Amino acid sequence: MIKKNVILLGLPIVEAIKAEKVQEWIGVAVLTSAAEKLNNHQGIVEYAIPVKPKTSILSKHALAWHLFDDTPNGPTIRLERLKNMAPNKDKVKYKNALAFVNTIVNE
Repeated sequence: MIKKNVILLGLPIVEAIKAEKVQEWIGVAVLTSAAEKLNNHQGIVEYAIPVKPKTSILSKHALAWHLFDDTPNGPTIRLERLKNMAPNKDKVKYKNALAFVNTIVNE
């Protein structure tokens, strides 16, 4: 349980905030510092995180959230549906998430 009035500070929090701002997908990047601690943890996979142009991210890992969905093609169907409803400027995020789902499923 998280107590109210708790303040979390530190480099991992700063890294996470910076990483969230440059990601160009609907997904979860696992930063290098966290990935090292979660080595061989189920659901953590190596993947080149899609980022906005002229930016970078300190991560080569992602949470393969879609592997925990037992609905056949569920993540793909939902992402396609959401992509079709998204504003044009956000469609690339869904396209990148679909590429991730299709890459990790087919490995």
